[in-house]
Amino acid sequence: MGTLIGLILLSLALMFQSAVLANVTLLHGAVDLILLIVVSWLSRDEVENPWAWIIIAGTGMGLISQIPVWLTLPAYALIGLIGVSLRRRIWQVPLFSLFLLTFTGTLLLHLITIILLFVEGVSLNLGEAFNQVTLPTLVLNMLVVVPVYSVVSEISALLYPDALDE
Repeated sequence: MGTLIGLILLSLALMFQSAVLANVTLLHGAVDLILLIVVSWLSRDEVENPWAWIIIAGTGMGLISQIPVWLTLPAYALIGLIGVSLRRRIWQVPLFSLFLLTFTGTLLLHLITIILLFVEGVSLNLGEAFNQVTLPTLVLNMLVVVPVYSVVSEISALLYPDALDE
């Protein structure tokens, strides 16, 4: 049931991100809603297996963006590994792990994108790319992650009602 809800939620989020959030920018950075949903899902204690959501997110981002699936899927899997290990180590401070994972995930995805652009022969000024794209995206992601976490927490409470009783 959780995987089906994840497929529906992430599909709607992919459409919203590509249609609306791509046009709402700060300098040249935009909110990465899919990353924030995955990070929020990873921060929930009652979620036993977040890998289906990670695979759906990585595949979906690879399909709607210029970055190929064979790069987005491992990137989201790496973010998932970091999130699962953080949840095991810092389990009593979910907000800290949420911000840390958002920060790390944003930088990782942008680093992979920059490496791909260099491999393809695109001439980039690293300082300008960092100041115009990565930092604004990081700021927007940090601002939006708490409301996204609240929505994901409500969905998680609906999917796992037994976790509220413990």
